Amino acid sequence: MSSKVVPKNHPNKKGSKCDHREKLWNMRYSELVQYQLEKGDCLVPAEYKENYPLGLWVRNQRKQYKLAKTGKYTYITEERIRLLTDLGFEWDPFNTEWNERYSELVEFYHKNGTTIVPQKSDQNLKLARWVVKQRHQYKLLKEKGQSQMTPERIELLEKINFRWAPFDAEWMSRYKELKKHYEKHGNCLIEKENKNLSTWTDTQRRQYKLLQLNESSHMTKQRIRLLEQLNFEWTVSDAKWKARFVELGRYVRRNGLGTVPGQSETKYRGLVRWVSQQQKWHHTNRLNKERFELLNLLAFPWEPEK
Repeated sequence: MSSKVVPKNHPNKKGSKCDHREKLWNMRYSELVQYQLEKGDCLVPAEYKENYPLGLWVRNQRKQYKLAKTGKYTYITEERIRLLTDLGFEWDPFNTEWNERYSELVEFYHKNGTTIVPQKSDQNLKLARWVVKQRHQYKLLKEKGQSQMTPERIELLEKINFRWAPFDAEWMSRYKELKKHYEKHGNCLIEKENKNLSTWTDTQRRQYKLLQLNESSHMTKQRIRLLEQLNFEWTVSDAKWKARFVELGRYVRRNGLGTVPGQSETKYRGLVRWVSQQQKWHHTNRLNKERFELLNLLAFPWEPEK
């Protein structure tokens, strides 16, 4: 290491007026030795409740070491670096923690054949959170160019088939299902009986709303574009209206233009209420032009049945 680390007249040199710093350093080092014997490592938390000064001292050693590595003025000496290194001191604890979690993920991968760690399981909760963090750091790297993610880490993760966007495949699977529905029915109005797809479409609307509010969301510009190619309705109220309109359309195909279900047809109870509501909205000028024209295509009876 460069002689610039400790200048000739540095206050930590023996015989200086600040010799007490040497004693203090040795005292903290002894405390660290004891910590290492008890815990098995030198990863003292910055706010270590049992010995707060030791946590600060450990953090300062890393700071001084970083200064030394960049050739700047520092209190640390080659001898101190050797003593700490021999003790197993981690100069970059975050890198060590990353490697430990990566080893856990490798083990998980060999056991389960996937790097998708369930977040609902207490057994691997910390690993699951770490995996999510890696995807977040990767996204930051791609979007902003600055992140804790490095090319070396990317290479290591991709060696075990790490999926940076694991939910894309699932999303596209549901989208293809929705597209088939659209091609068959001409709309994206999914009935509640199709629970999985119905829940998925509701989720897309919620994620879109979060995006509009500048909150965290899984919705992307690409997904919006794909959904709008299917004339997807983002507003729930519009979607519900069109769902009823589609239901009425099916009724009309069976019974003829201008027909609507009557009060006696109990299985259409919800549709009966909806028909009555459209008639009221029309008479109070609350029905918009687009909906008025759509209903006219079915020869909708604007006067309620007497």
